[in-house]
Amino acid sequence: MRVKIYNRLRLLMVGCMLAGVCMPQIVWAQDEKPKTVVLESYVKDSQGNPIPNAVIYGNEGAKRAIADQNGRFTIKIAPLSSILVEAEGYESKIFDNPDATNGLVLDKTTYLFGKNDEVIMPFKTVEEGAVSGAVSLIHPDKVMKNDQAGTLQDLLKGYASGLMGNTNIRGYGDALILVDGLPRSADNINMEEVESISVLKDVNSVVLYGPQAQNGVIMVTTKRGNSLKRQINVKIEQGLSTVISYPEYLNSADYMTLFNEARRNDELDEQYDPALIAKYRSGENPYRYPSVDYYGGEFLRSVRSSTRAIAEFSGGNKITRYYTNVGWTSNNSLYKIGNVDGAGNNRFNVRGNVDFNITDDIKSYIDASMIIDIAKGPNGDFWNAAATYQPQYYAPLLPVSLFADPSVVEAATRVNGDYVLGGTSQYQDNVYGNLFLGGYKQTIQRTSQVNAGLEFDLHKLLQGLKLKAGLALDMYNSYDQSVNNAYAIYEPVWDDATGKIASVTKINKDEVTGVQNLGGGGMSRRFAVNVGFDYKRTFSDDHHVEGNLIGYYSTNSANGQLLLDKYAHLAIRAAYNYRHLLFADFSSALSNSIKLAPGHRIGFSPTFGLGWIISNSDFWNEDAMVDFLKLKASGGVLLTDRNFDYYLYRDAYNANGSYAYGDPAANYSNIILDVNRIRNYNLGYEKKKSLNVGVQGALLDYALTFDVNAFVTRYDGQVIKRNSYYPAYLSSFFAYENYNADRYMGFDAAISYTKKWGDFSLTAGLNMLYARSKVVVRDEVYNNAYQYRKGKPVDAIFGLQNLGFFNNDAEIASAAEQKFGTVRPGDIHYIDQNSDKVVDEEDEVMIGKSNPDFTGALHLTFKYKDFSLFIMGEGATGHDIIYNNNYYWVDGNKKYSAEVWNRWTPETAATATYPRLSSTQNDNNNRTSDFWMRKADYFSLSRVQLNYNFPNTLLRRTFIRDLSLYLRGSNLLMAAQDVKKRQLNIGSEPQFRYYALGLKVSF
Repeated sequence: MRVKIYNRLRLLMVGCMLAGVCMPQIVWAQDEKPKTVVLESYVKDSQGNPIPNAVIYGNEGAKRAIADQNGRFTIKIAPLSSILVEAEGYESKIFDNPDATNGLVLDKTTYLFGKNDEVIMPFKTVEEGAVSGAVSLIHPDKVMKNDQAGTLQDLLKGYASGLMGNTNIRGYGDALILVDGLPRSADNINMEEVESISVLKDVNSVVLYGPQAQNGVIMVTTKRGNSLKRQINVKIEQGLSTVISYPEYLNSADYMTLFNEARRNDELDEQYDPALIAKYRSGENPYRYPSVDYYGGEFLRSVRSSTRAIAEFSGGNKITRYYTNVGWTSNNSLYKIGNVDGAGNNRFNVRGNVDFNITDDIKSYIDASMIIDIAKGPNGDFWNAAATYQPQYYAPLLPVSLFADPSVVEAATRVNGDYVLGGTSQYQDNVYGNLFLGGYKQTIQRTSQVNAGLEFDLHKLLQGLKLKAGLALDMYNSYDQSVNNAYAIYEPVWDDATGKIASVTKINKDEVTGVQNLGGGGMSRRFAVNVGFDYKRTFSDDHHVEGNLIGYYSTNSANGQLLLDKYAHLAIRAAYNYRHLLFADFSSALSNSIKLAPGHRIGFSPTFGLGWIISNSDFWNEDAMVDFLKLKASGGVLLTDRNFDYYLYRDAYNANGSYAYGDPAANYSNIILDVNRIRNYNLGYEKKKSLNVGVQGALLDYALTFDVNAFVTRYDGQVIKRNSYYPAYLSSFFAYENYNADRYMGFDAAISYTKKWGDFSLTAGLNMLYARSKVVVRDEVYNNAYQYRKGKPVDAIFGLQNLGFFNNDAEIASAAEQKFGTVRPGDIHYIDQNSDKVVDEEDEVMIGKSNPDFTGALHLTFKYKDFSLFIMGEGATGHDIIYNNNYYWVDGNKKYSAEVWNRWTPETAATATYPRLSSTQNDNNNRTSDFWMRKADYFSLSRVQLNYNFPNTLLRRTFIRDLSLYLRGSNLLMAAQDVKKRQLNIGSEPQFRYYALGLKVSF
């Protein structure tokens, strides 16, 4: 299977190379081979100063030269052809029939107003200097020169301010992710195929996308080909993932001993005889007295390998431009044993973007991508079994040598040598059986995406006016391919005298079906279309005016979904820019929601943006320490229907049995309908009201840059049923209303500093967010003031406060009665908040909050000549976490984790950190309280990378343009109150540290 994957990848890459590279050569071959001329010239700025290290492309990128320290270069090109010249800090320029005598002049890039400073927003592109809202712009190619961040989440957490976690902007919730303008998942996109990422945090920046943009927008824009610049980039990375930690569980003897203790605590008889426990502890016969460690070296490795291979092809001329990306990512499994060939995950990515000019006034584009993700593994849920199966349940393997009469299993299937599968009538799921004999399950997910569009330049009707139209279609489907084999297990009966297996009971039978089954199908389809006018024009070199009028419509459907998700709105924008000094932007959306009643479906979302670049004012001293300074403000109201369902404005009824009527002999009956809710035709949009003010600047000759934004946002009119407002006997007659409201406020900041000393340079960057939330309006009624959510954080955690453990019956008798079951010494003692002598749900108070107050990331890049060292750390403070899964909440016959070693006993009462053990369900201890809560503050060393770039002097005489090696590691170190707990996964694959060696080549 692995060989097949390699062969498919090789054919795929060869095909794309032929299409993207050889086709231009074939076209050229039809004509007589053109003669070449030698162009010797130099590159200079508008002041006549030479520009060293400028890059010159000729013959549509097939030829390349680099200017020397005097700006001079030599390149062989076809006669009368064009060349492209690029240089850092200057605007790229195409020269037709370049003048060798007078040199080639490049214009300096105006800070934040260059081509590379364009921010892609919904249905508009704005230079970063003209942005009046809160925006973070990331260029993955620039980042990945030093940091091979592999996923969108890695880039966002490290380089975008205002994010709480991966995609949560300012605590509002998960942002809308747009890939090339359409809501799409970016989880499986290679960052090498991404041109830019725009994180849009304020309402003015996102409103043109309508109600879906409620929580902000993350716009991912893929790469496109450039005129006269042919590039081939290849990256190969080989990595190793090492397991940080596996869960720790008690062995059989320890479990039995402590389970007996739990039985005694519950005043029940012990279950396991001490002599039996001693046999399990001795290990004298691990097949009769098993102690299975499912996380041990018998089943799992501590390291797995991975491979990434990505190739890019791009180029074009003034008429047609293309970009192609082919990628393969492979992760092997951690299984140490088993017969599942190719277990692990393989993902294939293919993307092709093409732009072409139909005429001088008509342009078009078409994009297509395909992602195939294949996850293969053995049948059964190994990770769930490892976290739940007791170590003493059964011996997975029984050696044939221990059978008194081996002939009784002569026909049995051998596993792992001369063994047969063990089990019992109660426990028939055998881990070895699943891994060796049970067959496999392969989940295949396929995503295909197509974008197409046209642009008409209507300058003959009105200068600066364009008509744009675009459509997009996404298809996703998934299905399972499986071979479901059955296997026999053998329940042994042991002979006490000989210590051998006297007899066995065969349960089930071996059955190799050889049949591949299909199932688990999933499907979704998304369609979107937009048509609109775009207007841009500058009057008298001082007054720049922009306008947009766009109609947008999209649908999304999935199997099992009764109603299509539909969105339709009209986006309207007018913007003004006076001499790069003053900016004004009015953006709005006119929405139509079929979730609301006729007459209430149309909603208008007005927003504004204002900016003033003070440093461009006439009174500004150009010699001042501040090189650039901009004040900005944006705000408005964004209406959304994203958070509530269809037809909530209508009456709804539930079927509740039937009743008989008429002649009993005729069996006439009808359905009984209960009222679920009554109508409310006045139900309206939820409203996001937001204000953002900020300052952006650069100091010390642009060495220090900053962008700071403060915000306050209020979500009004959240749709709920007001259960607390009406009497309980009217509960079936409640209507949905616009009522609840929340407020969010805080600030985010992005700060960067760059300094160079000779061959050494330092770059430091800090991105941060401080955010707090508050419940403003809630439909709630409580008997105690401390339980009201109003005035508390939206993410508040409510639970009981503890006073430690009860140490004896006297303490229990003198305390308030706890209403969660029988209380015994060693149970958690809770505070009676309202002093009513009873502890129940009315004693729950705010004990913490789940979202951090502060989130930040710091990255450092040290460069010396051709070496660079990159370091990134990230952290968060001001939030809490509740440990409440089965690893921590242990009762009944659940598997005992290492947490229980610190349990309460009469002897450890003074030092215990865990409640007494219980063999029955313990609702008193296992409930939300501050006993199980810990501070979630952390700081992690998330990524470190060492790079070496081969100097151009070594590559000049080769066909290689750029060559670099890197060694990187991620998820390396964490500092936190409970580091081990934070890095522990229960019931799933573990967390990893990742190390990789990579090679990047450009041709």
